[in-house]
Amino acid sequence: MRISLLALVLLCSTAAHAQSGAAPLTTDPLSVVRENVAAQSAHDLDRFLATFADTVEYHIQKTGPVRDSVNVVLHHELRSGYGQVFKDMPDTRFEILDEMVSGSIVVTTERITGFPGYASLTGVAVYRVRNGRIDALWTFSTGENPGF
Repeated sequence: MRISLLALVLLCSTAAHAQSGAAPLTTDPLSVVRENVAAQSAHDLDRFLATFADTVEYHIQKTGPVRDSVNVVLHHELRSGYGQVFKDMPDTRFEILDEMVSGSIVVTTERITGFPGYASLTGVAVYRVRNGRIDALWTFSTGENPGF
């Protein structure tokens, strides 16, 4: 369960804003991802959700004992899942260490601090941004790193 919650954490408008079809604040993929990570670090749920499309492909790639998985996550599921994660892990903070952009794809190396039992965790995330919203996210880690 701990791995599942943290994997959900890395997944990446308010629900009403996103569902209303209102235009995003920016369509630049790197700006969207930076906003996503900053909002996640601040535990600002509405601001965080504003960066996601109504439906998100979420891919968890692990090289350890947990199998790779692909999930299609709806916006309201992100709200309930991340709301619980933000409540359960109030000290977690996220920082982009490195970033690369190719068209609609943004690749980041990220560090998480404040995760219970770890000084810090590092992983790689790949975001696909379309129309100013994240619509796909891949996270990569080794089996001993529950952070991604």
